[in-house]
Amino acid sequence: MATLNISISISDERFLELLNANQPFSTLLLPSGVNLYQAADLVSQGKPIHIVETGCIRDTNPSAWITDGWSTFYFAKWIKVHPESKFTSIELAPEAIAKCKTFLQSHGLAEYVQFVNGSSAEEILDLSDTADLFFLDAGDGLESGLTDFKAALTHNPKMIIMDDFEKKVALAAEYASSKKISHTRIDRYTVFTTGPITFPS
Repeated sequence: MATLNISISISDERFLELLNANQPFSTLLLPSGVNLYQAADLVSQGKPIHIVETGCIRDTNPSAWITDGWSTFYFAKWIKVHPESKFTSIELAPEAIAKCKTFLQSHGLAEYVQFVNGSSAEEILDLSDTADLFFLDAGDGLESGLTDFKAALTHNPKMIIMDDFEKKVALAAEYASSKKISHTRIDRYTVFTTGPITFPS
Protein backbone atom coordinates (compact mmCIF):
# COMPACT_ATOMS: atom_id res chain seq x y z
CA MET A 1 0.00 0.00 0.00
CA ALA A 2 1.43 3.37 -1.01
CA THR A 3 2.40 5.84 1.67
CA LEU A 4 1.95 9.56 1.08
CA ASN A 5 4.44 11.76 2.90
CA ILE A 6 2.85 15.14 3.57
CA SER A 7 4.46 18.37 4.66
CA ILE A 8 2.03 20.90 6.10
CA SER A 9 2.94 24.51 5.38
CA ILE A 10 0.49 26.52 7.44
CA SER A 11 0.85 28.61 10.56
CA ASP A 12 0.29 26.74 13.82
CA GLU A 13 -2.39 29.25 14.79
CA ARG A 14 -4.40 28.70 11.60
CA PHE A 15 -3.76 24.95 11.76
CA LEU A 16 -5.23 24.69 15.27
CA GLU A 17 -8.18 26.83 14.23
CA LEU A 18 -8.99 24.36 11.46
CA LEU A 19 -8.31 21.38 13.68
CA ASN A 20 -10.63 22.47 16.48
CA ALA A 21 -13.36 23.06 13.94
CA ASN A 22 -12.69 19.50 12.70
CA GLN A 23 -12.34 20.89 9.18
CA PRO A 24 -9.86 19.19 6.82
CA PHE A 25 -7.62 21.27 4.58
CA SER A 26 -9.04 19.47 1.55
CA THR A 27 -11.71 16.87 0.93
CA LEU A 28 -8.96 14.87 -0.79
CA LEU A 29 -6.56 15.08 2.16
CA LEU A 30 -8.39 13.83 5.23
CA PRO A 31 -6.28 13.13 8.32
CA SER A 32 -6.39 9.47 9.32
CA GLY A 33 -8.02 10.39 12.63
CA VAL A 34 -11.21 11.23 10.74
CA ASN A 35 -11.54 7.50 10.05
CA LEU A 36 -11.52 6.85 13.80
CA TYR A 37 -14.22 9.46 14.40
CA GLN A 38 -16.29 7.81 11.68
CA ALA A 39 -15.69 4.38 13.20
CA ALA A 40 -17.15 5.54 16.51
CA ASP A 41 -20.28 6.69 14.68
CA LEU A 42 -20.59 3.31 12.94
CA VAL A 43 -20.20 1.32 16.15
CA SER A 44 -22.48 3.57 18.18
CA GLN A 45 -25.48 3.71 15.84
CA GLY A 46 -26.90 6.31 18.20
CA LYS A 47 -26.34 4.26 21.37
CA PRO A 48 -23.77 4.77 24.19
CA ILE A 49 -20.51 2.90 23.66
CA HIS A 50 -17.19 2.37 25.42
CA ILE A 51 -14.11 3.17 23.34
CA VAL A 52 -10.70 1.87 24.44
CA GLU A 53 -7.37 2.81 22.89
CA THR A 54 -3.90 1.53 23.73
CA GLY A 55 -1.18 4.12 23.26
CA CYS A 56 -2.09 7.80 23.56
CA ILE A 57 -0.85 10.85 21.62
CA ARG A 58 2.92 11.19 21.96
CA ASP A 59 3.78 13.66 19.21
CA THR A 60 1.89 16.94 19.56
CA ASN A 61 3.67 18.69 16.68
CA PRO A 62 1.04 19.90 14.17
CA SER A 63 2.58 17.81 11.39
CA ALA A 64 1.69 14.68 13.38
CA TRP A 65 -1.98 15.41 12.71
CA ILE A 66 -1.42 13.49 9.48
CA THR A 67 1.52 11.20 10.26
CA ASP A 68 0.65 10.08 13.81
CA GLY A 69 -3.12 9.91 13.65
CA TRP A 70 -3.86 11.62 16.98
CA SER A 71 -6.37 8.95 17.97
CA THR A 72 -6.79 10.33 21.49
CA PHE A 73 -7.76 13.73 20.13
CA TYR A 74 -10.37 12.41 17.72
CA PHE A 75 -11.97 9.99 20.15
CA ALA A 76 -12.13 12.74 22.79
CA LYS A 77 -13.76 15.01 20.21
CA TRP A 78 -16.33 12.30 19.56
CA ILE A 79 -17.04 11.76 23.27
CA LYS A 80 -17.53 15.51 23.74
CA VAL A 81 -20.63 15.37 21.54
CA HIS A 82 -21.67 11.93 22.82
CA PRO A 83 -21.26 12.43 26.59
CA GLU A 84 -23.27 9.33 27.44
CA SER A 85 -20.42 7.24 26.01
CA LYS A 86 -17.02 6.55 27.59
CA PHE A 87 -13.41 6.68 26.39
CA THR A 88 -10.49 4.91 28.10
CA SER A 89 -6.87 5.41 27.01
CA ILE A 90 -4.32 2.85 28.21
CA GLU A 91 -0.69 4.00 28.16
CA LEU A 92 2.43 2.43 29.67
CA ALA A 93 4.57 5.60 29.88
CA PRO A 94 3.49 8.13 32.56
CA GLU A 95 5.30 10.94 30.76
CA ALA A 96 3.26 10.26 27.61
CA ILE A 97 0.04 10.49 29.61
CA ALA A 98 1.15 13.80 31.13
CA LYS A 99 2.05 15.22 27.70
CA CYS A 100 -1.23 14.02 26.21
CA LYS A 101 -3.28 15.47 29.07
CA THR A 102 -1.62 18.87 28.63
CA PHE A 103 -2.33 18.77 24.91
CA LEU A 104 -5.97 17.80 25.41
CA GLN A 105 -6.43 20.46 28.09
CA SER A 106 -5.31 23.08 25.59
CA HIS A 107 -8.18 21.96 23.35
CA GLY A 108 -10.77 21.62 26.12
CA LEU A 109 -10.88 17.83 25.77
CA ALA A 110 -9.05 16.39 28.81
CA GLU A 111 -12.25 15.72 30.75
CA TYR A 112 -13.50 13.32 28.08
CA VAL A 113 -10.71 10.76 28.53
CA GLN A 114 -10.05 8.35 31.38
CA PHE A 115 -6.35 7.47 31.40
CA VAL A 116 -5.04 4.15 32.69
CA ASN A 117 -1.30 3.77 33.28
CA GLY A 118 -0.26 0.19 32.62
CA SER A 119 0.51 -2.63 30.20
CA SER A 120 -2.05 -2.79 27.40
CA ALA A 121 -3.06 -6.46 27.40
CA GLU A 122 -3.21 -6.66 31.20
CA GLU A 123 -5.28 -3.51 31.51
CA ILE A 124 -7.64 -4.60 28.73
CA LEU A 125 -8.34 -7.81 30.60
CA ASP A 126 -8.83 -5.87 33.85
CA LEU A 127 -11.35 -3.38 32.45
CA SER A 128 -14.49 -3.34 34.56
CA ASP A 129 -16.69 -2.18 31.67
CA THR A 130 -17.09 -4.09 28.43
CA ALA A 131 -15.63 -2.24 25.44
CA ASP A 132 -17.38 -1.88 22.10
CA LEU A 133 -14.58 -0.33 20.01
CA PHE A 134 -10.85 -0.89 20.42
CA PHE A 135 -8.03 1.04 18.81
CA LEU A 136 -4.81 -0.92 19.40
CA ASP A 137 -1.59 1.01 18.83
CA ALA A 138 0.66 0.32 21.81
CA GLY A 139 4.33 -0.49 21.33
CA ASP A 140 5.79 -2.41 18.41
CA GLY A 141 6.01 -6.08 17.59
CA LEU A 142 3.76 -8.64 15.94
CA GLU A 143 3.56 -10.86 19.03
CA SER A 144 2.49 -7.99 21.28
CA GLY A 145 -0.04 -6.93 18.65
CA LEU A 146 -1.52 -10.44 18.67
CA THR A 147 -1.58 -10.52 22.47
CA ASP A 148 -3.46 -7.21 22.62
CA PHE A 149 -5.84 -8.38 19.90
CA LYS A 150 -6.71 -11.57 21.78
CA ALA A 151 -7.23 -9.57 24.98
CA ALA A 152 -9.59 -7.22 23.15
CA LEU A 153 -11.59 -10.16 21.78
CA THR A 154 -12.53 -11.18 25.34
CA HIS A 155 -14.85 -8.15 25.36
CA ASN A 156 -16.64 -9.34 22.22
CA PRO A 157 -16.35 -5.83 20.72
CA LYS A 158 -18.14 -4.74 17.58
CA MET A 159 -14.92 -3.38 16.06
CA ILE A 160 -11.16 -3.52 16.61
CA ILE A 161 -8.87 -1.15 14.72
CA MET A 162 -5.11 -1.62 14.58
CA ASP A 163 -2.33 0.55 13.15
CA ASP A 164 0.99 -0.34 11.46
CA PHE A 165 0.22 -3.61 9.66
CA GLU A 166 3.79 -4.80 9.10
CA LYS A 167 4.94 -3.96 12.64
CA LYS A 168 1.92 -4.86 14.75
CA VAL A 169 -1.01 -6.34 12.85
CA ALA A 170 0.04 -9.19 10.54
CA LEU A 171 -0.19 -11.99 13.12
CA ALA A 172 -3.48 -10.65 14.46
CA ALA A 173 -4.85 -10.63 10.90
CA GLU A 174 -3.82 -14.28 10.42
CA TYR A 175 -5.44 -15.20 13.72
CA ALA A 176 -8.61 -13.30 12.80
CA SER A 177 -8.82 -15.17 9.51
CA SER A 178 -8.54 -18.48 11.34
CA LYS A 179 -11.47 -17.44 13.54
CA LYS A 180 -13.54 -16.17 10.59
CA ILE A 181 -13.34 -12.57 11.87
CA SER A 182 -13.80 -10.10 9.03
CA HIS A 183 -11.08 -7.53 8.46
CA THR A 184 -10.10 -4.99 5.84
CA ARG A 185 -7.43 -2.35 5.25
CA ILE A 186 -8.62 1.27 5.41
CA ASP A 187 -5.90 3.85 4.82
CA ARG A 188 -3.23 3.13 7.47
CA TYR A 189 -5.57 1.00 9.59
CA THR A 190 -6.73 -2.60 9.68
CA VAL A 191 -10.38 -2.79 10.73
CA PHE A 192 -11.76 -5.99 12.29
CA THR A 193 -15.51 -6.36 12.69
CA THR A 194 -17.55 -8.99 14.48
CA GLY A 195 -21.00 -7.83 13.42
CA PRO A 196 -22.93 -6.33 10.51
CA ILE A 197 -20.82 -3.16 10.27
CA THR A 198 -19.48 -1.94 6.93
CA PHE A 199 -16.68 0.59 7.02
CA PRO A 200 -16.83 2.84 3.93
CA SER A 201 -13.76 2.49 1.72
